[in-house]
Amino acid sequence: MAFRSCSFLLIKISPLGFRPEILADEVGHKGQKCDGGDDAAYPARLVTYNPGVAETFLYTTHQDYWSGELVDLNAPAKNRHLDNGLQWFGWTCLEDRAWVHHLVNTQIPKPLYSDQEVIAYVRECNAHQAPMTFNVGIYQDGSMAEASVEQLRRLSDALKS
Repeated sequence: MAFRSCSFLLIKISPLGFRPEILADEVGHKGQKCDGGDDAAYPARLVTYNPGVAETFLYTTHQDYWSGELVDLNAPAKNRHLDNGLQWFGWTCLEDRAWVHHLVNTQIPKPLYSDQEVIAYVRECNAHQAPMTFNVGIYQDGSMAEASVEQLRRLSDALKS
């Protein structure tokens, strides 16, 4: 069976719990197209699967990096790669753990962390060549909260110094 969608994964539930296991023979890998077509592949793309918050379970050896879903800044990268060989990549919410600002005509919350916490965390990750991404809430008109934009500017300035 060809891997026909980036979000379609065949999994089974382990008899020892609810940890999903990819049926590796049925999962695509680099070089296979994700949109269901049969024409040219995308060999330069990177592939990851998200095992859940702070989980580093290796679904398949065809993964290129850890998806790194985090809910706080308590565990910065300790190395560029995890013990399972995947490159570390972290991402978490800057101001709202709900991931998406979906309540019309309401304010996006203030950033969850102080400038010092964000700067220290990103510097620690950078020291290990481990990229970090922050999810930022976006209003329905496409704009971002000024407090979030300003914190990201201060982060940028601090990383340049």
